[in-house]
Amino acid sequence: MPIKGLSERTRLPRLGKIRLGLKEVSARTGNPYPRAVDYFVCPPEVQTLYSAKPRELPICFPVEDETQFAPQWYKRYSQTRGRTCKGDGEFCERLVDKATGDFAHADSKDVELRETLPCSGEDCPEYQAKRCRRVMNLLFLLPEVPGLGVYQVDTSSVNSIININSGVALVRGTLGRVAMIPLILALVPQEVTPAGERKKTVYVLQLRVEVSLIEAQRLAALPSGRMLLPPPEVAEEEAEVGNGQALPTEGQVVVVAPDEGVPEDLFPSDITFKEEPPDITFEKESVVDTSPLGEFPTFGDVAVWAKKDFHIMPSQILADFGIGRWESFKSPQKAVEAIKAKYGRKGA
Repeated sequence: MPIKGLSERTRLPRLGKIRLGLKEVSARTGNPYPRAVDYFVCPPEVQTLYSAKPRELPICFPVEDETQFAPQWYKRYSQTRGRTCKGDGEFCERLVDKATGDFAHADSKDVELRETLPCSGEDCPEYQAKRCRRVMNLLFLLPEVPGLGVYQVDTSSVNSIININSGVALVRGTLGRVAMIPLILALVPQEVTPAGERKKTVYVLQLRVEVSLIEAQRLAALPSGRMLLPPPEVAEEEAEVGNGQALPTEGQVVVVAPDEGVPEDLFPSDITFKEEPPDITFEKESVVDTSPLGEFPTFGDVAVWAKKDFHIMPSQILADFGIGRWESFKSPQKAVEAIKAKYGRKGA
């Protein structure tokens, strides 16, 4: 017997994160800080398809509900507690120290999550101190990348958030839906004039449809699976079941909850700090050194090599080593050495 309220629920897994910046170290303070770049910082399996520094990605949203694929909140993070506050400008939920009623901190002994507390948005002292930011977590499918699941991009740019919301509204208003419609997620230049600063060019997110309006309307009229896959060999009446649905919705199909870790490309580490994954070391005698390591200048090159010579997907390598990012290997050369040591001499 199924468990009512649970067994009918399904969830799409998260395959990885795509970032909008790089972490650099300040020469003055020695602290890491995020630096925005004009391309998507992608995992190796994405770089393999779209180059090391893509500015456009073919995507689609797996569901119709934008509160699932593009949640957006004011968020505050702390060094030791992660996300401690999430609000919409009117109300918030906050992790507090029960003894003081203030934000929970490293030494708090008894904490609780309090809901429906007032949220003052950009007037909040935490926002003005840059410990709180407006954050959109954008979750989407990459149909051409191996694997079934979503990737996540975080942004705190007001222009990016407006552009994404506007793009979703335009597509839905024109085509009647947004789920499983082939789209392009792009980073495009935009001139801005921040308060008290000179005009400058920044790169912001933008959604667009590549095909003509007539072709887009034709696609929107198809069952969602037919837009990306060839039609299955089933009776016509079966193929039309669920016409227009993003995913089967008899149960509760939801996108995985956004990664609530500190977005390293949005929050400077002198305000909030997220521990690095543990350094990975290997026994020197187990490392095979017969292949010239200079052949692998990037992690993307390592991923392509490992897939070709060992027939192992990049996501499987990360899982086997118990890490979430290729950068945990510290360098492409160390990644090559570790992979050879773990999987044998075939790639040597």
